[in-house]
Amino acid sequence: MKKHKPYEDPHGKSICIYISGPYSRGDKGDNVLNAIRAGVELMDNGITPYIPHLSHFVEGFYPRPYQEWLHHDRVWINRCDAVLRLPGVSSGADWEVDLAISLGTLVFFGSNGSGMRKLLKHFRVSGKEESLWPTIKM
Repeated sequence: MKKHKPYEDPHGKSICIYISGPYSRGDKGDNVLNAIRAGVELMDNGITPYIPHLSHFVEGFYPRPYQEWLHHDRVWINRCDAVLRLPGVSSGADWEVDLAISLGTLVFFGSNGSGMRKLLKHFRVSGKEESLWPTIKM
């Protein structure tokens, strides 16, 4: 496990990334775990992830209509700085990407971690991370 980088912004701002990827096609548990792994990698790099796959656990106890989940996805995609599209076939993830593109939100694609690398490089190269999160010395 990587040690996370401590960041702080006096205004509570952070780069927020929506994680999009397969959920219902294939093994749901594996798909949720893949999304969590991507989210942890973002956190390890000082970025705040939104992991919609975690609704899997809410749905198990408090089922909601599918359209309600789509509404929440729409709200979060609109609020996030970018979408990270994980590999795999998914009509739902394709819908999320199409929505993000229509909103002018950045989308990063790639397999074998290339989408993650592109995303991390983009935010580091743009200087956005440094301007939002000065490193706290501990």
